[in-house]
Amino acid sequence: MTQPLRIVSDPIEQVYTKANGTTGYRYGRGRRLPVRVGIFHYSATFTAAATKHILERRGLSAHGSLERDGTYHQHVSDGDRAVHAGYGSWLGMSGLNHRSLGVEVVNLGWMDGLWDHHAQQTAQSVGAFIFEWKRANDLEREVPTDGPRYYRSEYDKNRQRATHILTRAPSARFDDHREGTRGKLWVRYTEAQKQACCALAVRWMQGHAILPECIVGHEHVSPTRKLDPGPAFGEVWRAIEVAVNDYCARLWPEGINYRFRLEERIKALQSHLARLGLYHLSIDGDWGKGTQSALEEALLLFHDDYSFRRWEPRVQNITTICNDLRLVPGYNPELMTDAEASRLRTNTSRVIDLIG
Repeated sequence: MTQPLRIVSDPIEQVYTKANGTTGYRYGRGRRLPVRVGIFHYSATFTAAATKHILERRGLSAHGSLERDGTYHQHVSDGDRAVHAGYGSWLGMSGLNHRSLGVEVVNLGWMDGLWDHHAQQTAQSVGAFIFEWKRANDLEREVPTDGPRYYRSEYDKNRQRATHILTRAPSARFDDHREGTRGKLWVRYTEAQKQACCALAVRWMQGHAILPECIVGHEHVSPTRKLDPGPAFGEVWRAIEVAVNDYCARLWPEGINYRFRLEERIKALQSHLARLGLYHLSIDGDWGKGTQSALEEALLLFHDDYSFRRWEPRVQNITTICNDLRLVPGYNPELMTDAEASRLRTNTSRVIDLIG
């Protein structure tokens, strides 16, 4: 049973003044189109308060921010259109702000490594600015007060000034097939956040009948430019799957009945295959030969790296298939390196029996 979600009202101001003196809107009132997608982001900040501040400064919004202690800060009503998704597509639709709900899960994302003596010396040699959350009244929640620290190095747009962001949040290496992220450390999500994400997914299904196949991450709808919520979210995805299945079994059996809104489910599968560079036809909701062959290719390429379950590539298994494909991060296949391509090719010989 999913634990109740702790919600606090923390509204973002809708209207703001731009630098040129004109008026801007951080979100839109009401909706003309039904919600079909739920999108998880990571915030790249230390706290929900910092997340809200950055969203307001940039003229953006999200429906809420999820603190590391599991508290959900509601910024925009689910009935309004938050500006969080940006350029991307899902189900063959663009303009996802009109059709989605979005939450920023407080997490710094990737880190370059351990903040050891060598890293400190390197930072000092380039005059890097060191930033670590220390304000007593707004602590980085659920983070140890001692133990190892991790860092991420960032540069200004002219690469003249480096900033090192430090955290004590537990971080770990989650390798995937992308050379660009290999060796990075990723900040872990807390158990409280995991439970709250499960509660949010169920809330989205209760309020808007969002299908399990359409609860995704920013990296899935914008794969060529976004990394969030990142590979550390894998264990959260698995927890969400369990919570969603439990909710549907008890209260919404259509949610896990593959025949219910089947065309939309197939569009979600095609959206996954398209973002992986395997499907080049229309997102039309028709399980044809193109969809079948692309799915078989995805099984060959990604089965080993992402611990897919043993399923047959058939429409009856579409929810399980999409849950497994959700673990594969967003990336741009046109920019794949030789090493990445080689890594994927090594998978194909190991899983032929699954589709043979």
